[in-house]
Amino acid sequence: MSVKVNYPSVGSQYKLQWNYLFATDYQLRNFIIDFIKAHPPKVTEYQLLSHIENERPQFFDSCSQRPCLFKKHFKLFNLLYAIDDQLILEGMKLNISALNISLISNSTSKTQVGEFDLLRDFYLDEKNFDLDESEISEMLELFWRKILANQDLSQYLKVLQISQNENFDRNKVKRQFNKLAFELHPDRGGSAVQFSELRNAFKQVMRTLK
Repeated sequence: MSVKVNYPSVGSQYKLQWNYLFATDYQLRNFIIDFIKAHPPKVTEYQLLSHIENERPQFFDSCSQRPCLFKKHFKLFNLLYAIDDQLILEGMKLNISALNISLISNSTSKTQVGEFDLLRDFYLDEKNFDLDESEISEMLELFWRKILANQDLSQYLKVLQISQNENFDRNKVKRQFNKLAFELHPDRGGSAVQFSELRNAFKQVMRTLK
C-alpha cells in the first residue's frame, strides 16, 4: 500500500482544532509550562505524558483506539508545537523531542534546517492523527529517508564550503565547484581523495537542485 504522508507548509491551517483549543486554554498551557520549568534543564516525553495522564487524563480521551500509543504521542506533540507557536510571539521557544522538552529564549535557539520543518509540519497536520499501524510504519520509513537526505545534503555542502544558511542555486554551486576543483586537482598538487569527495559532493548537490 502506498501512503501519502502529509507535510503542509509552515503556517498551514491544517492544525488539530481540539489541540488549538487546549493550547488557548491557559490553565492547561501553564500546567505544561510550569511542569517543564519545575524540572530543569529538560523533561522527557515519557515524563510529560505520565504527568498529564495522572493530572489531566481527559486530554487523552480521543486516544483510546489503536494505535493508542502513537495517538497519545501525536496529540502531545501537536499541542507542544501549538504552544511553541504562541511562545515565539513572547520571545520564548520550546525544544521539542522525545528526550528533550525544554523552554529556551528564542534569541538563543538554533534552527534545525529541514528536520525541524518536517517534524513541525507533520505534527500540525490533523490527517496524520488517524494513520493506522501499517501507515505509521511506512510513514516512519519515508520520514527518516527525508531526514537522512537532509543530513547528507548538509555534509555535501560542507565539502563544497557552502553554508546551508545562504541562498544557493545551480550556478553558485558550479562556480564554487570550479573554484575548489582548481585548488584541489591532483595535477596542481592537490589530494586525489579530496578531489574525488569534491566531485561526488558536487554531483549529489546538483541532483537535489534539478
